[in-house]
Amino acid sequence: MDLLLSAVSGESQQDRTDRDMLAPWLKFVWESYKQCLDLLKNNNRVEKIYQEVARMGFRFCQQYNRRPEFRKLCDTIRTHFTQSQKYSQQLYSVNFQLPETQALHLETRLVQLDTAIAMELWQEAFKAVEDIHAFTTISKKTPRPQQLASYYNKVALVFWKAGNYVFHATTVLKLYVLHKEQKKNITHAELSRLSTKALLSILSIPLPTPRTQIDEHLETDETINEKQKRLTSLLSLQQIPTRASLIHDMIKQGVLNFVYPELKNMYEWLEVEFNPLKLSAKMEESIQFVEKLAQPEYSQYMPALRDVTVVRLLQQISQVYQTIELKRFIDLAPPMDKHRLEKIIVNAAKNNDVQVRIEHKSKALTFGTDLSVSNGQSTTSETGLKTNIIQKMPNEQIRNQLLSISRALYASMEIINEKPNKERNDKLRREIAQTYYRDELTQRKEILKRRELIERYKEEKEKESISKIRQAEIVSRHQQDEREKEDKSRREADQKRRLAEAALEREKEEHRFNMKIAIDKLRESEIGRKIIELIGEEELYKYDPESLNSLHIDAVIKYSREQKEKLKVQYKKVDFLIRAFHEAEVPLMQKQNEDELRQRYQIQLAERERAIERRERLIRMDNDKKDFLQSIRGQRHEDFVLHMQAFEQRLNVARQQRLEQLRREHIEKKKQDWRKQKQLEKQQKQNEKQRKIQAEIERQKNERLEKIRADADERNKKLAEQTRKQREREEEIEKKLQEEREASRKTVAENRRSTTHYQDKDKTDSGPWRRTPRDNESTPPSYADSKDSRRNRNEDQRPRGNDRRLDEPSLNKGSSSDSWKSKPRSDQQNRDDRRGLPSSQQQQQQQQQQSSPSSSERWTERNSEAGGKWQTVEKKRPNQSIKILCDKHYVYLETLRIDGAQLTDRALDFIAQCHQLRKLMIEFCTNMTGANFSIPSKNNFHKLEQLYLSTLNNISSKSFQLLFNKNCTFKYLHSLTLGECHMIDDNCVRLIVQCCPHLIDLTCSSAYGITDEGFNEIVTHCNQLRYFTLTGCHQIYGEILLDVPEKYLKSIEYLNLDKCNKIDDIILIELFQRKKFISIVNSYGSLIEL
Repeated sequence: MDLLLSAVSGESQQDRTDRDMLAPWLKFVWESYKQCLDLLKNNNRVEKIYQEVARMGFRFCQQYNRRPEFRKLCDTIRTHFTQSQKYSQQLYSVNFQLPETQALHLETRLVQLDTAIAMELWQEAFKAVEDIHAFTTISKKTPRPQQLASYYNKVALVFWKAGNYVFHATTVLKLYVLHKEQKKNITHAELSRLSTKALLSILSIPLPTPRTQIDEHLETDETINEKQKRLTSLLSLQQIPTRASLIHDMIKQGVLNFVYPELKNMYEWLEVEFNPLKLSAKMEESIQFVEKLAQPEYSQYMPALRDVTVVRLLQQISQVYQTIELKRFIDLAPPMDKHRLEKIIVNAAKNNDVQVRIEHKSKALTFGTDLSVSNGQSTTSETGLKTNIIQKMPNEQIRNQLLSISRALYASMEIINEKPNKERNDKLRREIAQTYYRDELTQRKEILKRRELIERYKEEKEKESISKIRQAEIVSRHQQDEREKEDKSRREADQKRRLAEAALEREKEEHRFNMKIAIDKLRESEIGRKIIELIGEEELYKYDPESLNSLHIDAVIKYSREQKEKLKVQYKKVDFLIRAFHEAEVPLMQKQNEDELRQRYQIQLAERERAIERRERLIRMDNDKKDFLQSIRGQRHEDFVLHMQAFEQRLNVARQQRLEQLRREHIEKKKQDWRKQKQLEKQQKQNEKQRKIQAEIERQKNERLEKIRADADERNKKLAEQTRKQREREEEIEKKLQEEREASRKTVAENRRSTTHYQDKDKTDSGPWRRTPRDNESTPPSYADSKDSRRNRNEDQRPRGNDRRLDEPSLNKGSSSDSWKSKPRSDQQNRDDRRGLPSSQQQQQQQQQQSSPSSSERWTERNSEAGGKWQTVEKKRPNQSIKILCDKHYVYLETLRIDGAQLTDRALDFIAQCHQLRKLMIEFCTNMTGANFSIPSKNNFHKLEQLYLSTLNNISSKSFQLLFNKNCTFKYLHSLTLGECHMIDDNCVRLIVQCCPHLIDLTCSSAYGITDEGFNEIVTHCNQLRYFTLTGCHQIYGEILLDVPEKYLKSIEYLNLDKCNKIDDIILIELFQRKKFISIVNSYGSLIEL
């Protein structure tokens, strides 16, 4: 395939690969650089990034030799610079007056110049030189000498490549002066190198072309002059440099003091001495000396020096000879090609350097024979230095004769008419004086009047200008505002357009990517390739993958149908064709067989005749053969028999040895096979034993898991049954309470006085809801008491769901709600409390006692007056009850538990009064919506240590964010439980971590909105966490646990990740191996064990 493609297209495989793969990538990278530069332009906050991206773009263009992109990049940067200067009044625009900004741009332009030189783009290099000069003009700070030296080196190279030898030599001379004046520790070798280069560059400048007077008067083209001034400004010069001025500066700077003596002689012979017969020889010696130095920076000037030497030789010979032979001139000239020498002579005559004519017929050069030609002004004494004097040619002397006569006659007339001219001048002087004295006053008044008029005119003009300036300022401000509005609207429109284009481009790219995948898949089949050839790959991008797939399926069905039809037709055609072939072949094959038999018979017959003839010829030598063989056998037969016997003996010995060796090898091989077999059997037994052990471990693990699941299912069933019974009991109690309220409402007026009497008695005596003195003697409940007492709880007081004690993380240590439960009251105490009441009150009390609410329908508080004992109040109206409770005990209330109450958000207003609250539990309050959750966050609960929120299904994520907002900090909160709060998400977790910095125990269950982001927030910020339970979260992968405990959670002791099925057990096992004394529960609810 590659051979066919190369034969057709003429491209190699590498070229095709570059076109298919490298070219799109390079285009993408170039567009990326361009878009980055457009985004970062004219913004002082990203100025360094802009310059770095520009330099990266230059390196990219140089690395992949992208010349068009380099030109575009240079134009883009130049355009951005112009726009930055134009919009310099914007807020974040770049200030080019800052030294840092100027240094950044100067570095970038130097990199641009280096890249242009490396890529040999001399036009772009010259533009970069102009940009650098513009920056140095704007900058108030002088560039560093190192930068100037690098700049001059590159500019000199650009001028040399452009063929501008004058400015190249000027740059080299400035570089020499810069090193000599600025570099402190410059060596003599470096000075010698720079001075030698300066001398060679100046002497390599072609001799200036003389200009005639007619040329000076008739020249109207200012293009050359403007170009020279432009180049002069790049080097910060006051006037255009010439060859003579550069030689003068070279002498003034002492360049000749540091060059080699041979090169100093070069200057003497070329510019000072007049010796045409030895000029070329002396110059060639100096040139050969330079070539021996083998320095590329010197060798580049040698061709130009030889050309200058030839022109100088022509000028000097023209002063001595009128005609010279070509052969003689070639001997005097430097060694070079004759065609090149002839070209130099022709160019010298064309440029009017020398009036010379080549006579090929006589093989000679003729000088100065045309009297109508002028060589112009002499250029040999421009600087006043010691130079070789070129005298005028005869044609010049004849041409200037009339001018000399005219000047002489004018001087003679002045001398002859000296007295009349003096009288005429004196008379004119007196008339001027009289006229002045006569008109002095009038002229003075007119002058003063004119001065007043001018002053008045100036004042009016100033007033007009001031008004115009003010109007212009107003107009400009208005225009500025309009422009700003237009710019803002344009930027907004551009942003919208770019966003829309970006979205459209993303859609197109995505569609194109999907289509490319579909087309590549289509190209794998032959039918797909035919579809691509028929429709065209570019046209296929207009389809969508579904339509393309259906098109492919249709084509496959159609192709299979056509193939079946073609095969049927082909079968029939082939049958008839083969039958016809067979019928036609039968006579031909019979004839062919007959011919082959006949030919074989002839060959065999000829072979027999030749064999008989050969036998007849050789049979007469049979006796001689027998005699020869008998003579040989008779002599060596005995030796043969002896040798055979010796050989048989040796063969028997070797056979026995080989058989013994084979027997030993066979025995050894059998032994090795037996050992391998035994070892293999032993290994198989070990593997079988290990497999059985592993299977037993797996079976025990599965049994344990099944048992745990069965226990969990049984527990869930019991809890569901308990919940159902409790709900039925609550409905029955509510019904009885309603009946009792209706019955008591009728008798409330009659018994008001007696009820008041008994209420007063209840204040001083133990009432029906007070604890007995026996109970008051006990100490306040502590952590140890709560753990011991929860073993005696009845069925209604057992924990529900995922409840767990805040300060007990172990799985076997009971629920967190144990410390919140109150002790059940005995019937004896109820009977004792009812004594002293009227019969009606006792009857009512008995009815209430029979239908007393369960523990989930009671309010539990700590009463400081009763020595820290617990008080349980029957629930009548939820909000009213909590209001009475908080109003009465808000000063000393420290622990509050709300379980299954029908409270609303209004209850939080009453709870907020309890500033001493340390433990708060709210669960199964289904009427709460979280509207007042901002009240606890106002530092009302600044002493809160434990917070338990469970089964609050109607509270949204925003309500939890109100509870844990940024303005509130629970600095004493060390235990937090969020059970079955489904609306908690990552934002809530982030706020919880910020508001609760000292968490030690954290429990969160069934929070389906928490992902790895929220999990990572907990792990990275809760540094004091020791007990961490997170269950039922199905969006957590837990990869951050790989850094525990090395970086995070160094104090963790208990980790429960039950029902977090996305977390891999391997992560938990590795954590268990890294962290000592830790208990971990995996997603199956079982402890991790090794």
